[in-house]
Amino acid sequence: MNLYYKDFDVSAMDQEVPVPGPVAPALMPWQGAEFLNKILVKSAPEFQYKNRGAMAAMGFGGGVSDLTKTDLPAPKVATSGAAAFFMWRSAYWTKQLSWSNMILIPMYWFKQMVFGRDISRF
Repeated sequence: MNLYYKDFDVSAMDQEVPVPGPVAPALMPWQGAEFLNKILVKSAPEFQYKNRGAMAAMGFGGGVSDLTKTDLPAPKVATSGAAAFFMWRSAYWTKQLSWSNMILIPMYWFKQMVFGRDISRF
């Protein structure tokens, strides 16, 4: 029940709307979140951005890669064409988490190369 507006009559237009006081209960969840933030954030390491470069497969055996500003200990090169496509596919394949995906992905690539992409389900 709203105690601030209980005596306000809407039919009397000449009455002024009472100004509500400070809303203390609304501050309590924020204070709790601030307390938890102080506890939990202490142990979290500071975020550091590492540039890994940019790669894209363009299809039909072509691609682009830009590793000129990367933080990796790799040659600082920008490539395009089949070399970049091979780099992208090898990076994609090596980042898989399970052995089953590492086996299935080259099979799917071979199937796509022989039969083309299956777009009948879309």
